[in-house]
Amino acid sequence: SIFIFEAVVKISALGFKEYWSSAWNRFDFFIVIGSIMDMSFSFLSASFVRIIRLFRISRMFRLIKSLKGLKSLFETLLVSLPAFWNVGALVLLLFFIYSYIGVLTFGSVIRGNSLNEHANFESFQMAMLTLFRVATNDEWVGVMADCTVQPPECNMKEGNCGSYASYLYFITFVIIVSMIMLNLFTAVIIENFENQQDHEEWKLSPSMLEDYTDIFGEFDDGSGTVSALDMEKLLKRISPPLGLGGKATRVLTVHFIKSLNVPLTKEGRVPFRRTAFELVRRVSECDIPPGEMRDRIGYAIRKAFPDIWEEIPDELSWSALMCVIRVQRHWRHITANRAAVAAFAAAAAAVAV
Repeated sequence: SIFIFEAVVKISALGFKEYWSSAWNRFDFFIVIGSIMDMSFSFLSASFVRIIRLFRISRMFRLIKSLKGLKSLFETLLVSLPAFWNVGALVLLLFFIYSYIGVLTFGSVIRGNSLNEHANFESFQMAMLTLFRVATNDEWVGVMADCTVQPPECNMKEGNCGSYASYLYFITFVIIVSMIMLNLFTAVIIENFENQQDHEEWKLSPSMLEDYTDIFGEFDDGSGTVSALDMEKLLKRISPPLGLGGKATRVLTVHFIKSLNVPLTKEGRVPFRRTAFELVRRVSECDIPPGEMRDRIGYAIRKAFPDIWEEIPDELSWSALMCVIRVQRHWRHITANRAAVAAFAAAAAAVAV
C-alpha cells in the first residue's frame, strides 16, 4: 500500500509523462502492478499466488537508489553489459571449438574415475558441460588423466584408448579460457568502475543545478537577477565543475569569468536563466559533427535563447564588467601600497631628523 500511495502522489504531482520518463519510477510502477496483482489474485491457487509474490523480492532493488556506492556499482554493471556480450561471444566460440575437438579426439575413450556419465566427450552437449566444469577448475586434472588412458586399461583394437595430446588440450583450455578469458570479465568491470568514478567526479548532476538554484536565491532580490559582484561570490560557492569553488586562484577566476558569455540586463544585473545555460555549456561544450543532430540542437538552443549567437557589446557583458572591476581592484591595491610606502618613508625621514 505504501508503494501504491507513493506512485499516486508522484503521478499527481509530476504528471504521468514526466513520471514515466524516469527509469526508477518505471521500476516502482512495476512493483506497484505486482502488488496489485498479488492482492487481486489472492483467491486463486496457492502456487500461482506464490509465483506473483516472488515479485516482492524486486523491492530490494529500491535500496540501490538510496545507497550511493551500491548505485554506482549497479550502473557500472549496466555499462559493462555491451563489453560482456563481446567477451562472452568469444568465450562461447572457444567452448564450441574445444568441444568439437574433444568429441573427435576423446569421444570413444573408455570411462574411468573422473571420465564418467557426468563428465565425458561422447556427445557435443556433454562436451560443452564437461568443458564448463574444466573452466571452473573442478577436478579437471582427473578428467585429463582419464583421457590419456593406455593399455592394458583399454583396448587399442576397440579404439577406446586415450591420447597424450589431452595434456596439451586441457592445459591450453585452462590457460586461455579459465585464466585469461574469464578474468576479462573482471577486468571489464574494474575498468568501467574506474571510468564511472572519474565520470561521477566531473559530470553534471541535478544536485549541482539544485545547489546553483539555492545559492542564486540567496543573492536574488526577487527579480530573478543578481548583481555583478555577487555573481563572483556565487561562483566561488558552487563546487567544480559547474562553479569555481572556494580554492580557485586569481588566474583561474579570470579565465572562468572570461569564458562565460552572460549578458547584463538593463539594470546592470546578471539573469538567472542565461547564467545557468552558460555554466552548463562551459562544462559540457564539445564539437558536434555536422548533420541533422547538430542542426536540431542548434534550432532548440536558438528557440530558447534567440540572442545566443549575437555579439554582446562590452558594456552589456558581465565578463567585460568583471574584468574592469578586477583591474580597478588591482590598481587600487597598488595605489594603496605606494601610499603606504611613501608614508613609511616620510615617517622614517622625520625620525632621522
